Amino acid sequence: MKKKALKYVGSILLMCCFIFLGKLSSDSIEHYMQDTLRIPIIWSLATSTLLYIGFGLLLGSDYLLKEKVKEGRWRVNLSKLIIMGIPSLILGYATYLYFLFHISLGRFSSFLVTKPSTYMSLFRILFGYIVATSFYKERSVGEIDVKE
Repeated sequence: MKKKALKYVGSILLMCCFIFLGKLSSDSIEHYMQDTLRIPIIWSLATSTLLYIGFGLLLGSDYLLKEKVKEGRWRVNLSKLIIMGIPSLILGYATYLYFLFHISLGRFSSFLVTKPSTYMSLFRILFGYIVATSFYKERSVGEIDVKE
């Protein structure tokens, strides 16, 4: 019981660190933009990618830890990654795709470009979670589950 509680407290503290670093990073980028009147696209893209996708991976880490103790070979759920992961990745970077490469997403472009930060952040977190939960262990044929 204590070990589980400690694990959850650690997860919450790590999530709070992600949120704090995200706020610190966005404030830093905002100050840079105000001082120089330029948008640091690479810096913004790199920090937001690490923080939001990392946060999603952290949310899915509990699932990965449960899979790690299972016997078998690691497998990847490709259909989940393709059907859910790729669209969330594209929607997570919709504004960048729209402005940098002039790639339009149809009706979604105007919606995502007008209010990008909230939706893009959520889609990046979702992408990280999808990636984390797409890995699983598959038991070999003939393997018997023995409980002690």
